[in-house]
Amino acid sequence: MTPASACPLCLSREAGHVSSRDRRGAPLTTVLCLNCGLYRTDPLPAPGEIQRFYEHEYRLAYKGVVRPRAHHVLRAAQAARDRLVWLRAHLAGRRRWLDAGAGSGEFACLLGRMGALVSVLEPNRGYAEYMRKELGLAVREGFLEDLAPGEARFEGIAFFHVIEHHPDPVGALARLRSLLAPDGVLAVETPNAAAALHPDKRFHRAHLVHFTLGTLALAAQRAGFAPLECRESSDGGILWGVFTPAPPAPAAPCQESAARLWERERRRSVRAYYASPAVWQRTAGRLARLAGDRVRGLWVKSPRGYLARLPLPEGP
Repeated sequence: MTPASACPLCLSREAGHVSSRDRRGAPLTTVLCLNCGLYRTDPLPAPGEIQRFYEHEYRLAYKGVVRPRAHHVLRAAQAARDRLVWLRAHLAGRRRWLDAGAGSGEFACLLGRMGALVSVLEPNRGYAEYMRKELGLAVREGFLEDLAPGEARFEGIAFFHVIEHHPDPVGALARLRSLLAPDGVLAVETPNAAAALHPDKRFHRAHLVHFTLGTLALAAQRAGFAPLECRESSDGGILWGVFTPAPPAPAAPCQESAARLWERERRRSVRAYYASPAVWQRTAGRLARLAGDRVRGLWVKSPRGYLARLPLPEGP
């Protein structure tokens, strides 16, 4: 097929059609770049449309709320603690951090308890106001584009579940590079497009690009980073990467096997998905966690108090 827009990673216009619907059945075209293997929405929305969506609509469309509820806080707090465990080898000696796209602020709170000076950036007005009132965080409301290159030099930047929302992921990473100290680190977390997900429930209007290990590493390299680590989570659903600024280098070739990904797409089916024992194990575990979070959330009266009591991970 001929897509409406070029691939934002490699600029190729060779693409295969993957899906015509989002996870709720609404029209949304997703394609796979047959050159580099990046999945993307086609066409990508205009910048003004994106800004309005994230300022006012995103949280309501994605989670059905304008501010987090207690069970959201519990789940996000555990994820934040897991991220600190993952990053603890990279925390030593790095005190000044930016949490870019901070969500409801749990990671910023816990990292601050560990002695870091954390600047918080969040585009959604409802969540930004929640962080100010409930968590006492000083939040800058806005987008990466609002941060002037060189206006601050951070020793670490957290970029968790944000890169998939950018129509120009290389440009977003390059802007973050301009905000990092020469020996700083960028921590990225994003869903894994190669995971064994339900064929009809993978894509959301808010997620514009979808990465595999190969395309995440390629995007970082093209933005001027070198990997310190880049891997999948234990269940394969999430990609984790830690990158550091690197000297300019010739553009790397496309590392992902788009042909292999395209063949995997052709084999995906609802029948195969539900025939997998791993799917049922993962579903049962997820339902149990959700139920537990809702019950425990009944006792969470103060998000700030809960985060203040949550045990921090031990040092490296």
